Amino acid sequence: MAGRPTLPVKGCADTGMDDRAARKDTAATIGEMFEPVLRNCMIEIMTPERFVKTGVVGRVAEDDTGVLWRKLWSFRGVTIGS
Repeated sequence: MAGRPTLPVKGCADTGMDDRAARKDTAATIGEMFEPVLRNCMIEIMTPERFVKTGVVGRVAEDDTGVLWRKLWSFRGVTIGS
């Protein structure tokens, strides 16, 4: 994509993930990731706007500051966080 850097996303350099991984990231692959830091990096690479548009998150509240979204994460059928 034009204008997008190919260097690792700021804060995600330790993971080895870079912009090339964005082509493979979908809401399903992000949901399968157990490690929260990697999930956050994958969402940053995919962009939060695209992740929200997939419909896997729910709107909790909205005010002048913005929208609060919630996603319940699970691993092997057990909820591990939100």
